[in-house]
Order: sequence, then C-alpha cells, then structure tokens
Amino acid sequence: MKTLVILACIGVSGMFVALAPRVWGQAAGDVGSVECRVVQLDVQGAITSGGPYKNLGQLVSAAANVVSAAEEAGEITEECSSCIMNQFARRVPIGDQIACGPNPSVCGNGICEPGEDKCNCSMDCGPSPSAC
Repeated sequence: MKTLVILACIGVSGMFVALAPRVWGQAAGDVGSVECRVVQLDVQGAITSGGPYKNLGQLVSAAANVVSAAEEAGEITEECSSCIMNQFARRVPIGDQIACGPNPSVCGNGICEPGEDKCNCSMDCGPSPSAC
C-alpha cells in the first residue's frame, strides 16, 4: 500500500512537522477511513470508562479486545488495527494520539460536513428539496 506523508512548514523557523499519512486508493476500514476512526474512538472510550489499569499490559489488553473484535468482524483492516494499538502500546495519552482517520460526520451540529446534504441532513445543509 502506498502512502503519502504530507509535510507542513510551521512559521518562519523552517521547522517541518509530519502530519498523519494519507492513503491513496484506501479500502473501507483502512487507515485514513472514517470506519477506522470510529473504532479508534470506541477504543478510547472503552479505555477511558474502564480502568484503573494496574499496568500497561492490562490497558493494552483492554484496547486489543475492542480492536480485535472490530477486525474480526471486518470493520477495520490490520493496518488500522496497528495504527490504533501502536499508540496504546507506546503509552501515547489518548488526548495526544494521532487520528487514524477523519472524524465521522454528525448531523445536527450546524455544519454541513462531507457525506451530508440537503436530503439526508437538512438541519445542517439547509431545507430539503421536494425531490429527496
């Protein structure tokens, strides 16, 4: 799978920061997909509401239970699993974890987001035309 890492220049200092990789030709549930992000959010929620964990092994095991179930159900790919699990294994705090995909659209938040239109989310995108 080919990935493109996007680099951004910050300020005048010339410092470069690597952003999350963008995957071209990605499959549903792969890194960079909404499905991957939804599972990541589910795992983060499970970890936050679980615990306290006696050690890193317990925390990683709890995360793996959610990720494994999603992978076995075909919701996410092995690469997505790795994106999520590697961050927990490396002790990256949930607030500092890199998103493994874009946040899902939320109808009713006042923003007409990708995947929403006047027919499926008139609250955010304006009144529904009669053709819906």
